[in-house]
Amino acid sequence: MTQTPSELRFEAPDGDTWTRDTSHWPLPVPRLYGELFPLGIGVGFRDAMARYGLLIEGIDTVSIHGFGYNCVRQVSDPDEFGRRIEAAGRAFETKLWRHDVERWDNEAKPAAVRVHLELGAVAPEELDAEDLVAYLDRCMAHFQAMVQQHHVFNSCALVPLGDFLVHAREWTGADESELLALMEGHSTVSRGGSPEQGRLVAAIRGDAAARALLLNGTGDGAAVADLQAMPGEVGAAAEAYVRHVGNHLVGGLDIGSPTASEVPEVLERCLRMAVIEDDDSAPSAARVAARESALRASVPRDQQDQFDELLAEARTTYRVRDERGVYSDIWAGGVLRRAVLAAGRRLVAEGRLGAPEHLMETSPAELLAAAAGSGPSADELAKRHALRESLATFTPPPFLGPEPTPPPGPEGLPPPLFRAMSAMGTIMAGVFGTPVADSDDRIVRGLAASPGEYEGRARVLGDRLGLLDVEEGDVLVMVSTTESINPLVPLIGAIVTDSGGVVSHAAIVARESGIPAVVGCNDATARIPDGARVRVNGSTGEVEVLVLA
Repeated sequence: MTQTPSELRFEAPDGDTWTRDTSHWPLPVPRLYGELFPLGIGVGFRDAMARYGLLIEGIDTVSIHGFGYNCVRQVSDPDEFGRRIEAAGRAFETKLWRHDVERWDNEAKPAAVRVHLELGAVAPEELDAEDLVAYLDRCMAHFQAMVQQHHVFNSCALVPLGDFLVHAREWTGADESELLALMEGHSTVSRGGSPEQGRLVAAIRGDAAARALLLNGTGDGAAVADLQAMPGEVGAAAEAYVRHVGNHLVGGLDIGSPTASEVPEVLERCLRMAVIEDDDSAPSAARVAARESALRASVPRDQQDQFDELLAEARTTYRVRDERGVYSDIWAGGVLRRAVLAAGRRLVAEGRLGAPEHLMETSPAELLAAAAGSGPSADELAKRHALRESLATFTPPPFLGPEPTPPPGPEGLPPPLFRAMSAMGTIMAGVFGTPVADSDDRIVRGLAASPGEYEGRARVLGDRLGLLDVEEGDVLVMVSTTESINPLVPLIGAIVTDSGGVVSHAAIVARESGIPAVVGCNDATARIPDGARVRVNGSTGEVEVLVLA
């Protein structure tokens, strides 16, 4: 008998506090993802914290009925405390993040891309049963390694930015949104861009036939395949583009989300926007330069050189924040999804599975067993899938175990640790934020994350397939966003989220794209009807519902 949401038990795995992670797991995830992801994040997070001398031992993540819960572990061993002091001092003295950015650019990212492409070039439907099992096993191992890689680079991506915010806030008195606006233009990936997209856009602009094909297309995605079939540079560029982005997850981090190749209509719309938009970056650069000059003028004269230095360091690592997701687990997750669905289609054809996507409800061991000819029954997997689908609108407990308490502050720590923990504490507060709950029937209130005002149709994405309905100029309304929505950014006029703060992903992509954003609204997805016309004011943190759907 299938359980109902109200019959499910949510219990802490141990006696500590476990807090629900709505920023990365806004929807219940398939069992396969829920068991693989925690294994990777635990190792990666611990490595990142130790490397930069942060007093966080690590973070444990668990999937409970598909919902993610985190438990942050603090360093308690006195000997380890001493090692962290040394590591923190060394990180700032040597600017360790510069080495890590170089390592990311020259080693980690290229190596990851090579494996992504190698695995993506395999046709799983052509493999025999034994080879398919081996392929699935390799895809799972690769995904887990990429989750680990994503989080190994946490400190590199976050500490320099947090360090800049801590100091610049004290010198200028400016709020974090003003300071973060100085990062605009330093993360192409956050605008949905890539070298492959840039090559294809340039080729289309230089070819009248290709431009007409794309701009006059029906919007159903057929134009993407037509571009691939064209001779010369357009066809070659389109083929490279699809090969690189086709297996990226879109709309969510988990393998329940479709890949870009599954939603070619979204790729077509985004390519069309990229081709027709003005690619002159001078206005943006001038705007950022003006902001920088104004803020720098408010810095005490004897601190201005340090302001310049910290700003430069933050900008150097800023793009790694989104790149580590796009080039790690978002791509590897899409490759894994593709492999599982191929195996699922084979089992459906053999009468052993109700639908290909049901195979994602297996554990890693069950997946391999199913591909080999055994594993859970079709009825059991169908029940698991139905339960997860029914939980899409269910709100689980915000925490499990004892009442959450604020993390310890950095006061009283030795100088290197104080600096490191102040930087990371500022970033964590900015990523997760404190939701604002004083909305009413017509005005939804949150945190002002990216300035400007915009009116448009609200597209409330309550599930992974809602992204198919996103059209040019829509206001994206979600519980939270991740790097997986970056391909949609060229279409969006503004962003509104229930959770997150001014350093959340939604805030970053909005500022990078020059569109308004209001985050941490708490109840935007519940209060704003899908299709309603809304006015988003990213300067005041208000979203007004103008006309109901």
